[in-house]
Amino acid sequence: MKPAILSLLLAASLQAQIASLSTTDDGSVLYFTTPFVQRGTAQPAHGKSFRIDAQGLALEEARIMDIVEAPFNMISNYYNISGIDVSGDGRITATAASRLCSENFCGSTVNIMTTLRGRGEPKDYFGPARLSQNGRYLAATITGIPRPTGARRSEWDLETGESWPLPYNSFAPSGRMVTNEGTVLLKYDDDLQLFQRGTLTRVTFGSETIEGAAIDAEGRSIVFTSRWPAPYHQYSRLRRLDLTSGELITVLEGPADFSQPAVSNDGSILLTVSNSQIFILNADGTGLRQLTSETDGIQTAILSGNGRVAYALTFGGRLLRIEVEESKTTEILGRTAHVEAESLHGAIGSAMVIKGTALDEPDLQVTIGGLLAPIVQARPGELLVQVPWECAADPETQVALQTKAEYPLVEPLQFQVYVNALYPDIYGVPRHANTQQPVTLDDPAQPGEEISFYALGLGPVKAPVETGKPQPATPAPTLQYELTCTWNSADPASRLEKPSAGLVPGQFGLYQVNLLMPARLPSTPNHQQPVVCESEANPNSFWLRFDLALKP
Repeated sequence: MKPAILSLLLAASLQAQIASLSTTDDGSVLYFTTPFVQRGTAQPAHGKSFRIDAQGLALEEARIMDIVEAPFNMISNYYNISGIDVSGDGRITATAASRLCSENFCGSTVNIMTTLRGRGEPKDYFGPARLSQNGRYLAATITGIPRPTGARRSEWDLETGESWPLPYNSFAPSGRMVTNEGTVLLKYDDDLQLFQRGTLTRVTFGSETIEGAAIDAEGRSIVFTSRWPAPYHQYSRLRRLDLTSGELITVLEGPADFSQPAVSNDGSILLTVSNSQIFILNADGTGLRQLTSETDGIQTAILSGNGRVAYALTFGGRLLRIEVEESKTTEILGRTAHVEAESLHGAIGSAMVIKGTALDEPDLQVTIGGLLAPIVQARPGELLVQVPWECAADPETQVALQTKAEYPLVEPLQFQVYVNALYPDIYGVPRHANTQQPVTLDDPAQPGEEISFYALGLGPVKAPVETGKPQPATPAPTLQYELTCTWNSADPASRLEKPSAGLVPGQFGLYQVNLLMPARLPSTPNHQQPVVCESEANPNSFWLRFDLALKP
């Protein structure tokens, strides 16, 4: 069986740099935030808000510098905008941004505040917050962490000035969370709960894993995506809870990945994303239609309050406007290239995943530490490159992407990657060598059998390897430094028979390790035993460790 490289590689979390999509009831204006800069402008390269309407793309807000008087010295802040929400009529906006904390005994110098505009003078509220569709209520999704002295997570009635503290250990769902009557939808202990003027009411009861949720503007229904507990969790569902009658129905179900539920103001039209495409349907499950067939795939989608317009961000960094009734799609912003490089690691000689958007340009080049890195596979949201064998191990190796393509919004495509020489930070699950099936408690390792697993970063091999070419079968690409594996014990008798290890032919820096189980397996209370492997190149260090299920 040919190993699947992609399942073994480090996948940094993908957080879109075009984010916080928000639109009016009629879908005429789209707002979003991004640190990207419009090509040809001198805009600051930190979080800003933009809008797109009939006149095109326009900068909504970007602050260069706020100066505040701190207790001990002057400190400055570039006001990093990270979120924007708009009322249905477009008159009220809530802009979340990080800024410096100037209080005594403040736990952090950076906290998030939401600035409300459209109701008299601008006013600040603690934490990022979301509006009700009618613009009357504002609810914090979280509070700046750590919180400034006296700050609390709250909901505010913007007309009366009343406020109510929200539960700290709850968090916001993925879609609309505040109704026009001030009811707040929260996830609390993995259940959905409703908060109304200080009273918390539980509406789901732990029978499923809830992944995303939204409430309609009138507070009549909740739509959410969920999965059954294991072993039935491969089935994903879109469900609807009628808050008037209490009826809970499954609208869609199948071996899919339903996510990002959205609902029109009156609760009659539902939207969800599945298999990276947008689907629309009626609240009773009828009229199911696929709205998009984008090769890039849909990363984020929202629905206007009247249910007639959807907006979507693709994995190619394109913004789309979709007329729901006609299923008509218009590109309103061209491709935007971005790299999500949070906590990125790579192993010398091995393939490495780079997540982001618009990463499949035909002329794209990647360098790692100044060396050209061969591209193994390119997709709009994912790039697979090989870390050159000649690359030096360095925690601050510079990675650069270059392309001749021109984008309306741009960012420097440079970041750092921690390049490991001899540290297999990623490895595959152990498998039975004869069947390639995973070793599990239901199908444990047997005495005398051979098990195998795949790994990255096991170091150089005896046969020369050329960067940019798949590993040849001959000469045998065995490890230059041998591995020693034990049952997680200092007792020499616990050492396993010398494993065989080397590069997998046809792959890029992917290793396979084979271990022979002894005739007598150790006895453990939970039928699992840690296996620890170390290399001659890195002795006396717990270098690779995993739990192996053993036959009782």
